[in-house]
Amino acid sequence: MEDLNKELSGLKAIQTQAQKIHQQVSQSFKDQQNRANENIDWWDCYNGKLNNNQAYEDAVSKIYVPIVYEAVEARTTRFSNQIFPENGRYIEVITEDGDYPYGHMALMENYIDRSNLRTEIIPAMCRSGDIEGQYSLYVSWKESKKKIRYKDLKKNTIADLDVDLDGIEEYEVVEEQEWIEGRPHVEVVSDSDLTIYPATADSVDDAIESGGHVTMLMRMTEGKIDEMVANGTFDKAKAEQLKTGFGNSGADLGGYASRSTEKEQGAAAGIRVEGNTRVAHVYQTWVKLKIKGEKRLCVVYYGGDELLLSVKLNPYWCNKCPIISAPVRKVAGICKGVSLVKPVAELQYMANDAANLAMSSGIYSLMPIVMTDPEKNPRIGTMLMNIASIWQTNPNDTQLVEFPPLYQHGFQMIDWCKSEIFQALSVNPSMITSGQAYRRPTQSEVANEQMVDVLTTADAVTIIENSILTPLIERFFEYDKQFRTAPVAVKAHGQVGIRAQMEYIPPIQREKRYYFKWFGVEQARSAQRIQQQISAVNVARGIPPQLMPGRKLDLVPVIENLMENAFGSRLAPLVFKDETAQMSYSPLLENEMLMNGYDVEISELDDDMEHLQAHIDALNAEGDVGVQAGFLKLHIAKHQQRILERQQEVSMGLAQANPTGAPGGAAMPLPGSSPAGPANIKQPPGSIEADQMQDPTMMPRNM
Repeated sequence: MEDLNKELSGLKAIQTQAQKIHQQVSQSFKDQQNRANENIDWWDCYNGKLNNNQAYEDAVSKIYVPIVYEAVEARTTRFSNQIFPENGRYIEVITEDGDYPYGHMALMENYIDRSNLRTEIIPAMCRSGDIEGQYSLYVSWKESKKKIRYKDLKKNTIADLDVDLDGIEEYEVVEEQEWIEGRPHVEVVSDSDLTIYPATADSVDDAIESGGHVTMLMRMTEGKIDEMVANGTFDKAKAEQLKTGFGNSGADLGGYASRSTEKEQGAAAGIRVEGNTRVAHVYQTWVKLKIKGEKRLCVVYYGGDELLLSVKLNPYWCNKCPIISAPVRKVAGICKGVSLVKPVAELQYMANDAANLAMSSGIYSLMPIVMTDPEKNPRIGTMLMNIASIWQTNPNDTQLVEFPPLYQHGFQMIDWCKSEIFQALSVNPSMITSGQAYRRPTQSEVANEQMVDVLTTADAVTIIENSILTPLIERFFEYDKQFRTAPVAVKAHGQVGIRAQMEYIPPIQREKRYYFKWFGVEQARSAQRIQQQISAVNVARGIPPQLMPGRKLDLVPVIENLMENAFGSRLAPLVFKDETAQMSYSPLLENEMLMNGYDVEISELDDDMEHLQAHIDALNAEGDVGVQAGFLKLHIAKHQQRILERQQEVSMGLAQANPTGAPGGAAMPLPGSSPAGPANIKQPPGSIEADQMQDPTMMPRNM
């Protein structure tokens, strides 16, 4: 088995292949130079930066109408909320043996939270996708080391002490240990920093399999280069050679390096990127090289035309490229998509020009024009604009004229540009913070807008789900198999209905295969179908058994899904409990947990009398003082309460099931019907009608 850390750049055959690939990589960046420059213009549209594309330039008025910004932010907010539903369940797992790995699913969701996908990665990726036309992520494994200190309570016996003391003395010792924490690390890759060769490939994997390669431009500081040397990626001698060429390292990018997206974005944020920091431009290329007569996926680092920094086999056991990329809108015959801002950029520039023209016109309309005859009015110098000023002139020879308010036409042009941009970017009034102000839409118009919103959103997020998020979760799972060696404590919801608990997940073994799929979008869609599900349940409940030969109606999964969608993953397990999953622990184990400060719930399978006696004995042995005794007392009280409840059920006959199937004998909905609220309820004076509680133009809003 080959060593994945073995350096291959010293082999002559590898150097020959790498040199040929470097020429292709350098040329591919030159070929997309125009695309990179256009991306900067599209980012200017988002950042509200006036550039040379404006036809009207005024020294006083410099207004930028943020139409593209509003549209992109509306799409980002809607897509993020659709991808990450409120119940917190984002993924679905399918196994070969049919078992449901709740712990491993919770581990993946833990990695999702720790990677900040919801707050940082996915919103940034959605913005970059709309502006650049391409979704791109780089997934790696990151380990951080830190020194932590803690207090350890130790005991000294009489033999350990210098003085003769009776008994045992306790003392505190502050100890220090190294803590290593590993997790997946996700970065958003700029489209200008990523090339896929050949450009006609369908995807990253297709490019690599067809003899091409995928390259990402990395900007490394001196500290980053030292880190690459420390982890064994770069040779120290070549790293020093790279440092000596700071500012000139990297291949000729045809001027792209001097006008990069990072510089422009930093300038928009008020930060001078690469201003005082020297960086080296390094290519990281993923390509299949011929090694010992076999094509193997390798990672190659180039530091310039003549500097081959490193060539190694793919360090990941899954043997996949860590770059995940997909176009926002697929174009046949090319791997990269077209920016969504490109078709509407001219409309944005037009709106800016109209706004600045309107502002100039507004300034002129606020200042009156004085018309006078200089021959009949020789005292023009005394005509000063001031309070209670006196003009020494003939009133008949002087006239005040107002400039026409042309700014109103400019505002109409801006509204037209805005409507066209929103239509092109599939943004409807239900996605923005203000509706149609000129009139109140009808209920049918609101329903139509919401239906269009659901369809367009579902289409967009499905691309992200299938092409980006599902492969991302697979990388999380595969990296966890490779790098994690110790158990980790994660919050696992377990089977639906089980209360959340801390579960230790051992390193994942390879004898079972798992298929992961991002389920957040489907969860959000199913939440919109709750009403239809309730109706279907009523229909199924009324089907007689003789019409279902060999079948049994089990509504538990449906009810679990309804509970999670309605109450979320935290509250649903407390509302709908699975009593079959409640395990009965030994009373001695419960005593140990209670004495360590854990509140242990009683189980329906517990022998109350046996547990009660064991807990009372532990309380007598430990003493009736302290926090631990409080937990024991509370647990004993719970057993006593349940014993009393069971005795009352037996004596009063309340243990029998309600024949009506509802509390108090209330009637259930007829089969096939949908539950409806009470009708004809008299409201107090001045109440607002139900359909008037919220302006239809204001629903739904950004969450």
